[in-house]
Amino acid sequence: MTVSDLDAVLVRKEENVRYLTSLRPQIIAGKNGVLNGALCTQDGTVALLISGGDRDRAEASMP
Repeated sequence: MTVSDLDAVLVRKEENVRYLTSLRPQIIAGKNGVLNGALCTQDGTVALLISGGDRDRAEASMP
C-alpha cells in the first residue's frame, strides 16, 4: 500500500476477508460474497464490515 500510495484497501472477496479477519461467514447461497467486507488501513488497522445478522455469531466465535 505504501508503494502504491494508498491509505486503505477495501476487500469484499470471501477469501480476502477471511485472510484479513479470520471470518468464516454463514453460507447463504449466492450471497456470502456480497454481505461482508474488510477495510485495511496503511497502519495495519482492520475493520470488519459484516452482515448484521451474522454479527453476534462472529463476535462470539472469531479469534
